[in-house]
Amino acid sequence: MFKKKKANLNLQPPPRAIFAWNSLRCGDFVIFKESYKDYYEFIYVPGGDLFRLTIEDFTKSVKSGMLEFVEQLPEDVYNESLELSTNKCCNVQTTK
Repeated sequence: MFKKKKANLNLQPPPRAIFAWNSLRCGDFVIFKESYKDYYEFIYVPGGDLFRLTIEDFTKSVKSGMLEFVEQLPEDVYNESLELSTNKCCNVQTTK
């Protein structure tokens, strides 16, 4: 017997979307940055670190409620978040 193949039901995050963690890292957020062939790239909030989820893991996380869509950020807020994450640097203090 052959099993019917399931249709591709992977989810695509909307542009400038911010998602909240509801379990694993409750209280933290990720901002959708960019889509690639096999994964989605997010900016982790707080911190501004880049965070990647495979398309399948993202879909499972949203469907299970682990990640929840919050809102689509205004363009200026989104651009500032991107700028902060790409310009992230450490302050080094030297003493003599």
